[in-house]
Amino acid sequence: MEASRDRDGLANILIVDDTPAHRLALEAVLEPLGQNVLMAGSGDEALRLLEQHDCALVLMDAHMPVLDGYETVETLRRRAELRHLPVMFLTAMFCDREHAARSYALGAVDFITKPFEPSIVKAKVRAFVTLYQYHQRLKQQERRLASEVAAREAAEKADRLKEEFIAVLGHDLRTPLSAILFTAQRHADARDASGPCRMDGRRIAAMANRMGRMIDHVVDYTRSRLGGGLPIAVAPADLAELCRAPLDEIQAIYPESVITLVVDGDTRGVWDADRVLQVFANLVGNAVRHGDGTVRVSLIGVDAWVILEVRNGGEPIPANAMAHLFEPFRPGEGSRGGLGLGLYIVERIVHAHGGSIRAESSSQLGTTFTVRWPRYPAGHEDSVSEPHHNPSDAELRALLESATTIAIVGASSNPDRPSNEIMQLLLDAGYRVIPVNPRETEVLGQRAVASLADIGERVDIVDVFRRSEDTPAIAAEAVAIGARALWLQEGVSNEDAAARARAGGLTVVMDRCIGVTHRALRIAPKR
Repeated sequence: MEASRDRDGLANILIVDDTPAHRLALEAVLEPLGQNVLMAGSGDEALRLLEQHDCALVLMDAHMPVLDGYETVETLRRRAELRHLPVMFLTAMFCDREHAARSYALGAVDFITKPFEPSIVKAKVRAFVTLYQYHQRLKQQERRLASEVAAREAAEKADRLKEEFIAVLGHDLRTPLSAILFTAQRHADARDASGPCRMDGRRIAAMANRMGRMIDHVVDYTRSRLGGGLPIAVAPADLAELCRAPLDEIQAIYPESVITLVVDGDTRGVWDADRVLQVFANLVGNAVRHGDGTVRVSLIGVDAWVILEVRNGGEPIPANAMAHLFEPFRPGEGSRGGLGLGLYIVERIVHAHGGSIRAESSSQLGTTFTVRWPRYPAGHEDSVSEPHHNPSDAELRALLESATTIAIVGASSNPDRPSNEIMQLLLDAGYRVIPVNPRETEVLGQRAVASLADIGERVDIVDVFRRSEDTPAIAAEAVAIGARALWLQEGVSNEDAAARARAGGLTVVMDRCIGVTHRALRIAPKR
C-alpha cells in the first residue's frame, strides 16, 4: 500500500481508543514528534482508516466494545498488506500475563499498561517512526534504481538494435557498391571512351572507394561494439616492410608532400598485417591531409616492443578535440564527408593487439601519434615460431630411403582422394604402409587403425591428410610413438603442429602438396 499522508513527508501514527479523552491525551504526548496523528474511536473505524492510509505504527486500546483491540488486530493481520504493521497495545484493564501473551501472539511490538510514562511511550513511538521512514527511503531507492536499470536496459537494447542495423546495412551496401565500382572502373579504363567519360569514371571510382572505406569503418565499429572487440589473426611480420606499401600509395596520391621513413632496431614480431596496414594508412593519411605536408614516420624496435611514431607539422589539434580524439563519430577538424570512426578503429586495432596509442599536439612541435606495438600480443604467443626451413630434396630422399614404415593419417579408400593415390605409390615402392582413419576398416588391402597410438609398432614417417585443426593432436601422437618425421601440408594453421613436432625432435616437412613431392623424388622400390 502506498503511503497516503495528510501532510507531505510525515509518517502516519494511528491511535485507536473508544475514550475521546484518552485519544486526546495520547495525541498531546506524540505532538512533539511532529508527525501526522490519525485517531479512531473503534476497531471498525480503525480498519477503514487503514484502508486509506499507510501507517508507521498503531497504538491500540485492548478493551473496546463491539470489536476489541485483539479482534481488530486479528482482522488486519488477515490482510497481506497489513500483516507486518507494527501494533503497540495500551490497556488499563487487561494487565495480566495472559493478555500480554495474547498480544505478542498477534504480533504486537509492545504491551503497555496504563497509566504509562509519557516520555517512554514517546521514545518508543519515535523509534518506530524512524524505522518506518528509513524503510520508506529504501523503497524509494529501490524504485529509483529499478527505473534506472529499466531505462539503461532499454537504452542498451536500442543501441544494440541500432548497431545491428548498421552492421546489416553496411554488409548489404557492399554488393551494389562493388557493381558501381566495377562499372566506373571499366569506363575509366575504356580506350574507346571520350576523355570526359574516362574522367567521370575515375571520379566515380574514387568516390566508390571512399564509400567502401566508410562502410569498412562502420562494419569494424559494429564488430568492436557487438563482438567484444575487433578480431585479429596474427602471423609473423616485419612492420618496416608492412608500412612501405601504404607509404608509397599515399605519396603517389599526394606527390607534393614529403614523407620520410626512419627505421631503427628490430621491427619484427607477430601481428595482424591487414589491421596494422589500416593503422598506418589512417595515421599517415591524416598527417598528410591535416598537416603542413611534411610527415615523419619512425619505427623503433625496443625490447618487447616496436614503437611507431607519425609526426606532422602544421596547426595543432584543438584542445577540446584532444579529449575525445579516439571516440566514435567525432570527425576531425577539416574532415570532409567522414564518419569520425577512423581514429576509433585505429585505437580498437591497437587495443586488440595489446598495445597503446596516444597523441600529442602543440604549435611548436606539431602533432605526433605514438603507437606501442607488443611484438607478441597477449593470447597469441603460440603463433610465434621461427621461420621453417624444409629439408632439401637430397635430405628428403635420404629420409625416405632410410624409412621402412609410413603411417598415412586420413587415408581413404576413395580412389579420388590424394591420400589413396599416395598410399598406392608408397605400397608400390615397397614400403610398409599403415592407414590411420577411424572411419575405415581397410584401405588398399591394409588394415586401418583408428589412431597412431593403435599401431603398436615403430613408425618412421607420418604423412598427414587431415583437417588442420586436428594436426596439433596428431603431432603430439607422432612424438609419443617415436616417429622420425612428420609430413604436413603447407599452411599457417599447421604451424602449431609443426612446432610441437620439432620440439619433440622430429624432422618436419611443410609441403604444398605431399603427393607431388613424393612423385618428384622418384621413390625407388624398397629392397
